[in-house]
Amino acid sequence: MSYKVLIVDDDSIVRIGLKSVVDWQKLDLEIIGEASDGVEAYELISRLRPDIVLTDMHMPRSDGVRLMEQAKRDFPDTLFLVLSCYNDLEYVKESMKLGAFDYLLKDEIVNTDKLTRILQNAISALEASRGRKLAAFFPSQEYLPSCVLRRRFLADLLEGKVQDPHMIAAASEELQLRFDENPPFFVILELDDYVGVLRRFVDTDALDYAVKKLYCEILKEYGHTEFFVAAPNVFCALVEVSARSNIITPTQRILSILERVRMLFHKEFRSSCTIYADRIHSFAELTQSYQHINHVMCFEMGKGDRDQIFCMWERPIQAEPEDLKEQEPPHNAQQDPIESVCDYINAHYAENITLDSLAQHTNYSKYYICKLFRKKVGINITDYIADVRIAQAKKMLLEGNIKIGEIAEKVGFNNPSYFHKIFKKTVGATPKEYMRMHPRS
Repeated sequence: MSYKVLIVDDDSIVRIGLKSVVDWQKLDLEIIGEASDGVEAYELISRLRPDIVLTDMHMPRSDGVRLMEQAKRDFPDTLFLVLSCYNDLEYVKESMKLGAFDYLLKDEIVNTDKLTRILQNAISALEASRGRKLAAFFPSQEYLPSCVLRRRFLADLLEGKVQDPHMIAAASEELQLRFDENPPFFVILELDDYVGVLRRFVDTDALDYAVKKLYCEILKEYGHTEFFVAAPNVFCALVEVSARSNIITPTQRILSILERVRMLFHKEFRSSCTIYADRIHSFAELTQSYQHINHVMCFEMGKGDRDQIFCMWERPIQAEPEDLKEQEPPHNAQQDPIESVCDYINAHYAENITLDSLAQHTNYSKYYICKLFRKKVGINITDYIADVRIAQAKKMLLEGNIKIGEIAEKVGFNNPSYFHKIFKKTVGATPKEYMRMHPRS
């Protein structure tokens, strides 16, 4: 993957000179934009996220020092190469204090070898930084099988924990995550009666394994497949599908495959399932694709519109049902709707809380509540309910006079195995381990 470069100088002749004296393509560098002052440059840095910025120091509106102060604070991984004249050396000194990687006098721009050498050094520094991040991301790589690391990496991608495109590319290469022939389809499957199906298995791990086995038995017939579980009842797969003919397109083929999956899950699990499918062209697109799918999941929740295959490419991200658009609070509203939702959850956590019940409580549409909650609280309603329930469970565990199975039921979990899974995920320990860690005085 090439590194991105932004050129910043108020002199258009200098910008033209920089673009023409270096073989940028040979260095695997891409010039993604130009700016004539620090204000314009900061806007481009925020939007385009360049890896390297070549910037003049003396510019109108906002100089190079101010630009570096702002950019280094918000985008610390960006490398700055400073351009300066002899009479601006004080600027250069100040820029080096701020962490500039190197500098070049404008008179030396024509010295192609020197500029190329500085750029090569910058590339080496970026590569080293990427290597350190990769090592930090896979601290236990030598102890864990690659399949486990791949699942972990893909789950982190969905949650937006990894966003640096170079990091994503390096990790994908390291883990041998490749879809060489065709862009993969990203598929999420949900069992519509997850709780009912879970009761027939020992625990969630057993169910996850059974789903994977059935899923992959079908999908592997058609091409390379990566399967992973992102969360309870969120079964994910990346599927590479070839057209195999000029008559059937990959899109038509994946829909046929997923219909087969849906029918087989009916038969084997005695449950309908809802499938969401999107097509991505790089692993970096997974985060946005997952957000899009969650967006649609939210619309369908409570509608009873399940047991279907939803094609994301037929659903523009910006398209929203009327009920999801912003609503003006009633003039007589006494409380913020999200505060009201939180209060309701805190009071009724032991009950079966649905979007319909929250909508009825607040007099807002369930779609609007779902969107506004995520925007204001930062997590979705389901996660918030789980957090409240686990917080109450922790209090009961420390009292020590109630059985764990009873606690699970009292805080709103119908299935003890699911309660154990969510508790460990949230707290980092099982209920028994938590009790041992916090003995009563």
